[in-house]
Amino acid sequence: MTPQGIVSRPLTFVNRTRTGEWVLPLMPYGDEWRARRRLFHEVLGVRLTSSFDNHRYKYTYHFLSGLLEAPERFFQEVEL
Repeated sequence: MTPQGIVSRPLTFVNRTRTGEWVLPLMPYGDEWRARRRLFHEVLGVRLTSSFDNHRYKYTYHFLSGLLEAPERFFQEVEL
C-alpha cells in the first residue's frame, strides 16, 4: 500500500534494463525504494557533500574567471 498522495511507479522493462533499477524516480514505491533512498541519503547526505565545498569553490572560481576572460567560450566550457 502506498502513502496517500503517492502513486506507485510501474517497473517497466526499459526501467529494469537501462537503469539497473537504481533510478529512484523510476522505481516503484515500496520497501525496496525506501531502502535505496535511505542508502542514497547516507552516501550523498549533507554532511558528506559539504566536504566537497573547497573543491566546488575552487572550480567555480576557475570557471567564472575563465568566463570573464573569454565570454565567447561559454558554450564550449559548459559542453552544451
